[in-house]
Amino acid sequence: MMLRFLAAMAVAASITSGAASQSVRSYPADAMCAQEQLCRRCDGPACLKVASPAAWPEGVAGGTTTPFHLGPFRLRLPADPQSIHVLGGGDVIVRYAKDRWIGFSLQTATAAGLPLRDDPVPAIDKHPAGTLAFADVPRVIFTKTPDDAEPRQDDDRRIWRSALTSKHAALERTTEMSIATRGPLTLYLADGGVADLDGVAYVAHRSLRDGYLYVNARGFAFAEFRRVAGSIEHLKE
Repeated sequence: MMLRFLAAMAVAASITSGAASQSVRSYPADAMCAQEQLCRRCDGPACLKVASPAAWPEGVAGGTTTPFHLGPFRLRLPADPQSIHVLGGGDVIVRYAKDRWIGFSLQTATAAGLPLRDDPVPAIDKHPAGTLAFADVPRVIFTKTPDDAEPRQDDDRRIWRSALTSKHAALERTTEMSIATRGPLTLYLADGGVADLDGVAYVAHRSLRDGYLYVNARGFAFAEFRRVAGSIEHLKE
């Protein structure tokens, strides 16, 4: 399983086919759409899904886990995996059986071809106009719909559209989704997702503007995956 492909489905800009959609909207074309193939559109019923605030999930017990560190994040995954695979680009798959695994990666603006933001404004929740960062991709996917007004600045619109155009693919099978915060972390959590996943999580860190942690799983009940997501921590700054 190519984790990079699964993650890209949740962040890369794509033009959704209206013929395949159950809900097609009309969007005016503009220069960014024509020149960069980055159009203002999201088609399908999942485009209207928004997450609800929730308490941070209870994590798995520390004595039954194996810790992994990636960027400013620490994950505690179930102990005793059969194998650990590090793929190109730094993606990691921890496999427990043939069809039972957890994958995680640090998604970056550079890898996605999106604008970098080096100003110190926090990435989460409280933005002045014109300061969207790559860490806002999961926030747009989980809280915004085609009915929301786009940002005005081009770099912000690139980030916004890259998230919103992929929203239907990222959340088509999702029936439960939530947002939780703990310290500098914001957790975006959903059951299902692309390619028959059983759970997906995006974790943004307020001091990491141009990246976020992406975690997905197959062969895990969503309650199990929720505990894995709940055990994600940040390394001391």
